[in-house]
Amino acid sequence: MPQVNVTIDDVNPLISYGPPGVWQEVGIGGDDLSVHYFDQTRMGSPALGATASFSFYGSAIWLFGAKRSDHGIYNVTLDGMTSSLNGTGNEVYQAVIFNATGLTLGNHSITLTNAQVNDTFPWVDLDYIIWQTEIGQADDSLIATNIEDTEPAFSYQPQAAWGTNPPNVSGFSNSTGHNTVTDGAFATFSFTGTAVEIFGTVGAANSNYSVQLDDSEPITYNAMRLNFYPQVPLYFATGLTPGNHTLKVTNKPTSPGLGLSIDYASITGTTKRYFSAFPHYLPRR
Repeated sequence: MPQVNVTIDDVNPLISYGPPGVWQEVGIGGDDLSVHYFDQTRMGSPALGATASFSFYGSAIWLFGAKRSDHGIYNVTLDGMTSSLNGTGNEVYQAVIFNATGLTLGNHSITLTNAQVNDTFPWVDLDYIIWQTEIGQADDSLIATNIEDTEPAFSYQPQAAWGTNPPNVSGFSNSTGHNTVTDGAFATFSFTGTAVEIFGTVGAANSNYSVQLDDSEPITYNAMRLNFYPQVPLYFATGLTPGNHTLKVTNKPTSPGLGLSIDYASITGTTKRYFSAFPHYLPRR
């Protein structure tokens, strides 16, 4: 199967941080060290027991962070197996702080935990995550295409609850987007393929949303962040059976006025299935 590496930044809502209030988000220009981090962002915590959790479908994973003089002991638990590691270092940024390869292709879960034992070295931070997944068969070639929010593959319900001029729309793909602040308003995306991503925004005006793929149980994510970030993957799924699929994204605000923004989708298929799978979305030249 063709192998694909997928990267998400630390502010991505697919990463769950806990307990509430113990992680500190540093965005672009947040301090003098930001320039050393991937996309100039990081999440860090000095709190014992602070966790960052992530689930993925794949066969390998790498966690990146910093090794600095005030960083200490942390644990990484992958599928129930825990490793204890030391983050103390001489100001090394975008460093691999954990990796695992050769995993059985399938669903996995990983948790980074602050396990500091000395107040002099209390910090752990997370910069970004890369995981490796596989799509198609061994002799396949992959083709991916982006579908803008304005395409008929998207449907927005109720229509009156959705606007087409979200805040900071110039930062969206093609400068177009849909947004809602209505509790329960949802967008559906219909596609044929073996992998899908939905992109939107995270920030102080965003909140919880749920994603349901076909008939699976909805999964809730939290898109609230201190700073605004556009074109962020809100959902990623691979290993899908070839055929038609429907993705439903629903606004689940924790407070009135908080919303959900949809930018575009990305779908992936193989050359063997591409023209039957995506009859309306030929490759962009």
